[in-house]
Amino acid sequence: MGYRQTRRLHLDKELREFISTLEHCEKQLGEGFWRCHRSFLVNRSRIRSVHLKEQVVELDNGETCLLSRKAKSEYQAN
Repeated sequence: MGYRQTRRLHLDKELREFISTLEHCEKQLGEGFWRCHRSFLVNRSRIRSVHLKEQVVELDNGETCLLSRKAKSEYQAN
């Protein structure tokens, strides 16, 4: 079981914080979300682009998340 700590959920117009594991969130949210890094779970429909060389995921609001080597390999395979 993963380590429980405060998670931040970025919504369109608000930020919510709660205590949970990212694994639990991932299971609850389903396949519409992608684990692009051990610290990030992103809504697939909000991804603007994936920059493989820089290893970042850019979201439609301009924010970026890290892209792990594992997720990069998975992305390239699809």
